Amino acid sequence: MDDDVFISGELDSWPSKSEMADLLRGAGFSVNVGTYSIHLDDCEHFVFQEYGGDISTPTIDADGSSLDKMLYDGTRVSSALSASDIRHRFEIYNSDGDMVGYLHHQWPLPADPAEPKNFEWLSPWWSTENQDEQFHSGFKNELEAEVCTDHPLHGIETRLVARGNGDDALFELLDGSGRHAVVHLTWARHPEPLPWPATEIYNSFNSFVNDRMIPEHYQIDT
Repeated sequence: MDDDVFISGELDSWPSKSEMADLLRGAGFSVNVGTYSIHLDDCEHFVFQEYGGDISTPTIDADGSSLDKMLYDGTRVSSALSASDIRHRFEIYNSDGDMVGYLHHQWPLPADPAEPKNFEWLSPWWSTENQDEQFHSGFKNELEAEVCTDHPLHGIETRLVARGNGDDALFELLDGSGRHAVVHLTWARHPEPLPWPATEIYNSFNSFVNDRMIPEHYQIDT
């Protein structure tokens, strides 16, 4: 259990309070609209505050009893905002002040590290950081053996970052692009015909987290 996990959030442009309430209801939330707030009843604690009138720019007050819960609530709200094309970002912090998650729509981090400090993986994904060189080279060599000349990863240096379900593996592409790829290896040990090995490429580590790891963990349809 993680104490005091919270979100520091920002919207580029805020809809009116009634518009926000409507889009949240449309996404399946139960909302309680106050004079200057919108409270999401089915989240552990998620409130849009100072909302309405000429008080100030609205703020987000959101926290949870665990990282899992905060990620779940934050992802649902982020998905609702994204569906309405509202540019936003949610930084998720633990009680030590470390950013342990990042959700956004069209607002990537200025510098997207391969893996943020103290990043907490969600099952089925787990970091291979503590595995030895032989473990990493085994996956790297197998990937190189399987990709044919027409495969999008052919000729690109990679680094194994994490493992997922079955033969799924996450590789960082070392071409300066910041991209990451989830590859389902076949372990054939020879070039495979397309589309094998099945590959999904993400523009950044955060894109992998938002579009693959979190939805897979919570089995959220995207």
